[in-house]
Amino acid sequence: MAVVVPRHLEELVMREPHGRGRRDGRKLGVSSDLERQGRSHKFQIMYEDGEIEEVGLPELHARLASTTLGKKAARSTAVQQGASADWALEGVRAVEAALGQGMPGWHSRTKVVALHTALTRPDLVQYQPSTVELGDLLSILMLEKTRRVFLPFGWTEELRAILLEAGCSVRQLLSTGIRESVGPGALASRGMPCADAVVFGSSSKLLDLILPSVVEQDGIVTAARVPIEYITMGDEARVKWLRARQDEGRMVLCRSGRCLWVVIFTTVFWKDGLFRGAGDTFEMLKV
Repeated sequence: MAVVVPRHLEELVMREPHGRGRRDGRKLGVSSDLERQGRSHKFQIMYEDGEIEEVGLPELHARLASTTLGKKAARSTAVQQGASADWALEGVRAVEAALGQGMPGWHSRTKVVALHTALTRPDLVQYQPSTVELGDLLSILMLEKTRRVFLPFGWTEELRAILLEAGCSVRQLLSTGIRESVGPGALASRGMPCADAVVFGSSSKLLDLILPSVVEQDGIVTAARVPIEYITMGDEARVKWLRARQDEGRMVLCRSGRCLWVVIFTTVFWKDGLFRGAGDTFEMLKV
């Protein structure tokens, strides 16, 4: 009888350290199915430090990344990076302070007032991707390799079906507001493990607040569908923040019609493992 390899085994694995004095030696990696060898399946694991290992099916089962460990890691990361500082969004000055938490720098009064106004009526449905735009994202990013794709804002059933057909596990969050959905610590409190991706769309007015918060909490990759003007008309604070992610080698920009996908990985390792390198992509900001 042929052995059926579960799809979820072609994803994230974790290797625990062995021996005394190696408590901090845990490694995360991405597994892929090698060709069948006799009656057994072999898998190749590429770890974040570049090490490559071949294992069988039982060994791979034992090394699958634990969801419980992932939740703890996500919460720990959020605290370490200062993501636990809550947003106070009741007035213009409070909005300006929240904006500066994630994207330091000078923000014009006009920009801050526009953000404050947008927060009172955040119509995010119109900014979610089209089916073509989502297809463009899937052509460059192997979201199916992540443990789960979080959708913090409302997506249509058709868009969710595209992700499912691509092999993704999808979780649609029940949004009760911007702060409750993507504010500091919000994703971690909803049980987002370190092995997850977050995908969303937003207007330029809201993005400078939302994007840094999501990137701080995300486990593997954040993909934001943005108007192209978000890049071409970015102010100094925005460009400086994006350029820092670019200089770290963690960001990819993908053109999709009149929009862009801003894709930011938590590490270069995840970029190397999940970025397909196809499509209309570029990594340099031209300012």
